[in-house]
Amino acid sequence: MNKKKREKGLIIVIVILILLVLSLGGYIAYINFTNNNREVNNTEKEIQNNKLNKVINFNKKNCINADTEFTDDNYVVHRFGSSFNANGLSFSIDDDEKIVKIQARYDLMFPSKFSQEDIINGTVKYSEDIDLTFDKEVESIFTGLFNSDGIYGTVILFLLKDGTLEYMKYSDIYISQKYEHHPIEGVNDIIRFDNIYLNLKGSTGGKYTAIAYKIDGTYYDLSKLIKLD
Repeated sequence: MNKKKREKGLIIVIVILILLVLSLGGYIAYINFTNNNREVNNTEKEIQNNKLNKVINFNKKNCINADTEFTDDNYVVHRFGSSFNANGLSFSIDDDEKIVKIQARYDLMFPSKFSQEDIINGTVKYSEDIDLTFDKEVESIFTGLFNSDGIYGTVILFLLKDGTLEYMKYSDIYISQKYEHHPIEGVNDIIRFDNIYLNLKGSTGGKYTAIAYKIDGTYYDLSKLIKLD
C-alpha cells in the first residue's frame, strides 16, 4: 500500500515537473518573439527617421526642375521651414480625410469693412464655413509664399496620402470668395514642404518659393509649376 502511494506521488511530481518545463519553454519563446518583434519595429522607426533626416539635410543641387535658380550659384538659399499664415483662414482635415474644413473670417481679411458693432449685433456676415471635397485622402496642409505680396503670393498646398499635390490660391478667396483646388501635374512621392527665399548675391533682390520634398531628398521648385496669374 505504501509502495503504491509512493509511486503515485512520484508520478504526480513528474507530471508537475513536465508542466513547469513546458510553461518555462513557452515563456522563453514568447520573450524571444517579443524581443525580435521589438527589434523589427525599432529598425523600421530608424529607417523612417533616417529618411526624414536625409530630407532635412537640404542640398540646393537636388532640385528636380531644370529651369530653377536653385542650381545658380549666384543665389543664396534661406529656408523658413514652417508654413506661413493664410490671413483669415483656418483649416482642419475631417475624420474621413477627404474633406478639408475651412473657416473664413472676412472681418480679419477686410477689417475696414466690418465694424465691431456690426459683428456683435450680427448684422453682417463676417465668417463662413466651407467644406472642400477631395477625391483622395488628405495628409496635410501647408501655406506657401511665392512672392512678397501676401494676397497674390500666398498659395495653400494640400499633400494627399498618395504623395501627390493640389493647391488653392489665396487671391481667389480674397477677391471673389472662390474656393477651388487644382492638381499639380507631374509631382508625386511628396512627403513634406519648405518655404524658401532665394537671395541674389550682392543684391537686396530675390524671390520666394515653396518646395516639395520627395523621400529621397530631391525636391520640386513649386514656383515653376503653379501659375499665380
